[in-house]
Amino acid sequence: MATKATALSNVSNDAKTDIELQTPYMVEASIEGTAPILFHRWSCEAVAEKAASKKGSTAKKTDNIESYLYRDDKGLVAIPSEYFRQSIIHAAKFKQDPRSPRKSAMDLYKAGICTIGEMCSLGVKEPDYLDQRRVVIQRNGITRVRPAMATGWKCKVSLRDRDGGRKSAISALR
Repeated sequence: MATKATALSNVSNDAKTDIELQTPYMVEASIEGTAPILFHRWSCEAVAEKAASKKGSTAKKTDNIESYLYRDDKGLVAIPSEYFRQSIIHAAKFKQDPRSPRKSAMDLYKAGICTIGEMCSLGVKEPDYLDQRRVVIQRNGITRVRPAMATGWKCKVSLRDRDGGRKSAISALR
């Protein structure tokens, strides 16, 4: 014989605000470059190969352009999302921490904001141009060739507040 369950009281949604406070606050920001961006990624393998090559060889005198680029899983040119997180953190140096009148908000933002995904795709397979300019290495001037994207490059970055529901860090970016 089956027993019938009866409800003791009507079900309410009283905990809705408490639950919403724990959901992470996310933002997807679209970024458009107002200046060209140069790429010069550090590649351990490329540096080791260049160091092992003979003095005066072509490998020592030329730049491996491909090793300077960041690429996403689809092979498109990308920018590390950590660059955007760090730019927000360092911009917070000029905002006041609401908890202390003497402190900047930099530590608050560093603890509160994280990025979703490692790379932000620029949506192109190849850089716009190769930038050629003089650089100083060990007090010697050389010509360095680096891949670059022209002004107007675009990408999207996804940011998330680490402390679920505390929107103060991200919403203050507006």
